[in-house]
Amino acid sequence: MKLLKLFLPVIIGLAIVAAGCGVKKHNPAQVKKDIDNNNALFAKSFNSKDATGVSTFYTDDAELLPPNAPEVKGRDNIQNFWQQAIDILSDMNLTTDTVVVEGDAAIETGSYSINVQMPNQSPTMDKGKYLVVWKYMPDGKWRIFRDMFSSNLPAPGSESSK
Repeated sequence: MKLLKLFLPVIIGLAIVAAGCGVKKHNPAQVKKDIDNNNALFAKSFNSKDATGVSTFYTDDAELLPPNAPEVKGRDNIQNFWQQAIDILSDMNLTTDTVVVEGDAAIETGSYSINVQMPNQSPTMDKGKYLVVWKYMPDGKWRIFRDMFSSNLPAPGSESSK
């Protein structure tokens, strides 16, 4: 019993230290820098019409939540989504506003601009905002786990778009 009382604080201390070892502590400034770099490479792939390259920034179980459409689940389906979008969109620009780091997740908010060229219509510039949940992967890279964006322009057919 005396030994248990003596070693119990040590055992509890080791258990607490071991429990905290599973999650890497990330430097928020470095995470923002990594995300900014990923965004630049994402936009470069997109602007090069490379949907396969764009899809590599997503986790296998990622979800894309586009406006006015159902969610898109999984990297392959997200690649197909972006492949279709690339046909009418160009000159993507992404700007990070905030990054909040929690364990192996980072939540990014930002803004985007992109040219839209619908068939038989004049080109337009779309500007909007996005929210991305990044996940730190075992390979040491941040990948997109959840991605949601929406335009600042009125929805087509709405009263304010007329």
